[in-house]
Amino acid sequence: MKRRQIKTISSLFLALAISVLGFSSLKLNAQGLTKEKVAAQIMLDRLESWHYQPQELDDQLSERIFKLFFDRLDYRKEFFLKSDIEKFRTRSGDFDDELKNASEAFVDDVFKVLDQRIEEVRAFYPEILKLAFDFSQESKMELDPDKRDYSSNADELRSHWEQSIRLQITSEYLDTLEAKAKKSEKSSESDLGGDAEKEKEAQSEESKKYPEYHWDPEIEKEARAVVERRLKRSFDRMLEQRREDRMAIFLSSVANSFDPHTEFFPPQSKEDFDIGLTGTLEGIGAVLQEDDGYIRVKEIVPGGAAWRQKELGEEDLIIEVAQGDEEPVSVVEMRVRDAVKLIRGKKGTEVRLTVKKPNGESKVIPIIREVVVMEDSYAKAAVIENQKLNNKFGYIYLPTFYHDPSEGGRDSAQDIKNALVQLKEKQVDGVILDLRNNGGGLLDDAVKMAGLFFKEGPVVQVRDRVEQGKVLEDTDPEEVYDGELVVMINVRSASASEIVAAALQDYGRAILVGSKSSFGKGTVQMFLDLDRYLRFRFQNLRPLGALKLTIQTFYRINGASTQYRGVESDIVLPDIYGAMEIGERELDYSLPFNQVAPVEFQKWDRMTYDHAMLQKNSSARIANNVTFTKIIQEAQMLKDRKEDTLKSIRIEDLYADRKKMHDQSEELDELRGSQDHIVVQALPSLESNKESLSDRLKQMDEWSEGVNKDVYIEEAMNVLHDMIAQKGISASK
Repeated sequence: MKRRQIKTISSLFLALAISVLGFSSLKLNAQGLTKEKVAAQIMLDRLESWHYQPQELDDQLSERIFKLFFDRLDYRKEFFLKSDIEKFRTRSGDFDDELKNASEAFVDDVFKVLDQRIEEVRAFYPEILKLAFDFSQESKMELDPDKRDYSSNADELRSHWEQSIRLQITSEYLDTLEAKAKKSEKSSESDLGGDAEKEKEAQSEESKKYPEYHWDPEIEKEARAVVERRLKRSFDRMLEQRREDRMAIFLSSVANSFDPHTEFFPPQSKEDFDIGLTGTLEGIGAVLQEDDGYIRVKEIVPGGAAWRQKELGEEDLIIEVAQGDEEPVSVVEMRVRDAVKLIRGKKGTEVRLTVKKPNGESKVIPIIREVVVMEDSYAKAAVIENQKLNNKFGYIYLPTFYHDPSEGGRDSAQDIKNALVQLKEKQVDGVILDLRNNGGGLLDDAVKMAGLFFKEGPVVQVRDRVEQGKVLEDTDPEEVYDGELVVMINVRSASASEIVAAALQDYGRAILVGSKSSFGKGTVQMFLDLDRYLRFRFQNLRPLGALKLTIQTFYRINGASTQYRGVESDIVLPDIYGAMEIGERELDYSLPFNQVAPVEFQKWDRMTYDHAMLQKNSSARIANNVTFTKIIQEAQMLKDRKEDTLKSIRIEDLYADRKKMHDQSEELDELRGSQDHIVVQALPSLESNKESLSDRLKQMDEWSEGVNKDVYIEEAMNVLHDMIAQKGISASK
């Protein structure tokens, strides 16, 4: 089951939202009110009033909520028994009545049974950990919970956990085997003498080999200890889970029962969403991760507060967090999101981190919080010289649409415009706009961005629940770039990126290259701050969170929706993602495809291309490209693996499976080596902090190296070359 949600928000109705959010027609009774009850009532009121395709709160909707709720509470079916589900299913029809009456009886009963089952498993899993497993014994386990029912009784549940723990120990054993081999390689590198370069090169080749399998009781002992610590921490957290966190799961299930992009956001999640949308946050500028009960510093963001302070380092373990001179709070065994809450804060305030350095030293590090710019979320551009084709191309990568409305804030449309201006100055022969893996963003930015490539005209149609339509147009007559254009997409290109790709395709302005189709998200959302509905006497319940609500669908100017089906590429390239179930059609309760009347628009008449010839040339190149051949093989392997989920958990079989994946990955990496005929020159970041320039340049060098090795970008250049050739033929005629 796919729960990946693609982020998007429309700015069209923000003014409308602000004008009505202060008003509430809800009749809330102060007796027995909880934050969750109020949030649920406000959500239901807005869903009924504003959702693009409102659902009647009846038994059918209750069944949807039931399915989502239990899938999320116990996705792997490791706690609830079949009898529990059957018992609760008889009450699923009461969801609608309880929601209408602001009752929490059902969910409270579910939480009680879940806690009981968790306690029962916690009581017996230590016994399983002591079992003398025969890891070479033949045994198979269904790894896809959608293909497995809940356990019929306690004995069947225990049997499932025996298999699960055996698999966890086996996996940890093989992980440790790999880690020890890598550690041994690093140790050997440090001992090099004599002809060090040749020895290092030989060791580098040796390191690509997967470590030989052997059985070591000491490694098994280590693996059991790791699994034991991990399980203890997991069970402790499950039983300590706050009621508000579980209620957030329930409220999200209610929202998602309308469509997969209508979501409830607890306060912290809304803050994270805003960071992704603007590309900035206020904090110390460090990427953190949980590691065996500790909060580990994974990365220091160049130019951020921690980078400037220069005492906090990668691999440091954060033990305590204090706000200025206040008493420190331990973050050991704390969830990373809770630790982040303590570490983030307003610009100019101080946070004191007690850390343990890799050498064992403990240190208190004071840091003044600043605005952190997430450079990796911003557009990047480069000039690529392809000596084999004798062409110089412009390349622009846009990982996401971003828009920071604050003074001096950046937006993606303006950054793309600036990049195009720089590329024109470099006199490139054509441009590649890379929208792969771009999950979308502001609708207005998509309209502006599409308009950079043609003169004014319609870009997208938008319709609301009462079928009132509006055409969003680019009204700026400036055509920033008028040369050959390829747009790269894949199945993870969604929402705003699909609008841009579809508009450029409809105008005949660009050739789309990539996956068979894009993600297929053709709906528009807006955010409602639930706190704005609270009357004065209920202000103590703040913060409630937010509701992201689907209010519109958008359509191409040719009348077709991008919803569900996505945007089809003109030239399809082999894609590993094609083996995975990714896309709107894979999400629960997604809205269907439909279409409306097209709007009038003037096709771009500067040049038309022979699509059939472009496809024929590309297919011939792909057929003779060993890297694409290997990608096709790997995609088939992943597809087979996904379909065959009843897997052996015998240690020799798991080792062989890992070795096969490792060897195939190494072989593909070898094929994706640096290409001497391609020279990538990254354009300087438009807004890089001068103090962090050396770090940014290093990151840009690494990014440029990735561009050089990308076989998809190389084929996009080949397509551009063919387009330029067709232009020459057309001109000669």
